[in-house]
Amino acid sequence: MSRIQALLSETRKAGGLIVEMAQAASAYYGPSAVAADLAEAIILNTHRIASVSLWLTGQYGVSDVAMSLPAVIGSSGIERVLEPRLTEDQEELLRRSAEEIRGIMAGPS
Repeated sequence: MSRIQALLSETRKAGGLIVEMAQAASAYYGPSAVAADLAEAIILNTHRIASVSLWLTGQYGVSDVAMSLPAVIGSSGIERVLEPRLTEDQEELLRRSAEEIRGIMAGPS
């Protein structure tokens, strides 16, 4: 009877293990799924909106740095960059983030 009790106990705890393993797997499969979605949007010209890292060219007053913004993805790649409405505080935080990224990219001074 103790073997059955042990199996029942193991089964009860298996849910946590499954969740733990699924979280680790998402870190492995997540980037591939995104790459497949983007490839599909380009190949099928779906005009899908996705958040992608891109070189900013004046969005929110920021240029010459790569950051993520939502964009329309179609047969020519990024067809249009979207600029969601931000509060003044959010825009300021975005500009500060851009400066920090520039500093990191420049390396130690």
